[in-house]
Amino acid sequence: MVKIGNLFFRTRNFIFPIFYLFLFIPSSQLVVNYKIIAIIGISITIIGQLIRMVTIGLVYVIRGG
Repeated sequence: MVKIGNLFFRTRNFIFPIFYLFLFIPSSQLVVNYKIIAIIGISITIIGQLIRMVTIGLVYVIRGG
């Protein structure tokens, strides 16, 4: 998990523009009920923050700067 985090940290300036461009790719309507998608998105966000807190609490991450 730490190795993946370090990879994303080192390459974040290159990865962000690529993911940002994906937002502009046209697609068909996938769902009708947007409440379900909002709940799923918020759940993923909360789980990601929990993983981040556990990682910071359990592993000493060496940061530059």
